[in-house]
Amino acid sequence: MTAQSGGHVLPALLEEVRSALGDELVGVYLYGSAVVGDFDEGVSDIDLVAAVADELDQEALDGLDTAHRRIWSAHPDFLDRIDIVYAPVAILSGRPGAAGRVSLLVTVSPGSPLHSTSVTQEWVLTCSSCGRRE
Repeated sequence: MTAQSGGHVLPALLEEVRSALGDELVGVYLYGSAVVGDFDEGVSDIDLVAAVADELDQEALDGLDTAHRRIWSAHPDFLDRIDIVYAPVAILSGRPGAAGRVSLLVTVSPGSPLHSTSVTQEWVLTCSSCGRRE
């Protein structure tokens, strides 16, 4: 991904997310068209999964909402082109004992503000390739 195709947004987004979440942020993973070389400049969105240590509290959610608003203000061309899921490590790892546990999944999707939904361990993220971005 080049600066012209969205690469300039990632460093700013990561800085904002780190600032909002601090030590709760475990890692951020890029997937989708940007990873497989099919990113279409001006059209494709940036697909990310952010692993967080545990479910996010209201203070963290408010911080993320503010962070995303700042990114959209600074990069209006990506207002509807950032797709990020904030998921607890337990739901991503498939650790024994997590089955049946309900976790809060927080998402920002094109055309949708920051919102949350409840999922169980059976929630599956499908992606053909994941690359790590910290």
